[in-house]
Amino acid sequence: MVRRVRSPSRRAAGEKKLGGVAVLRRLAAIGAAYVLSDSRPVGADREGTLARLSRLRRSLIDSKIALDKGRALKPAGAVHATPIVAG
Repeated sequence: MVRRVRSPSRRAAGEKKLGGVAVLRRLAAIGAAYVLSDSRPVGADREGTLARLSRLRRSLIDSKIALDKGRALKPAGAVHATPIVAG
């Protein structure tokens, strides 16, 4: 007797095909749950979290800005005097 094995590409009975919007909604729900679970410890110690973030900003970001003589971002693309000239 030969058993047929269902390929992964075939959907089971009752399984719906998800459209682009449904996939985005599911991903958004997963992302929101992740952010919520990660934000609880931050809320428990707001002052400590703010102090740690300030130290990290000073050691990582502010030092990089100082090395680059005040530039936080690398300018890219064309530079125009006004947005109207660019359009």
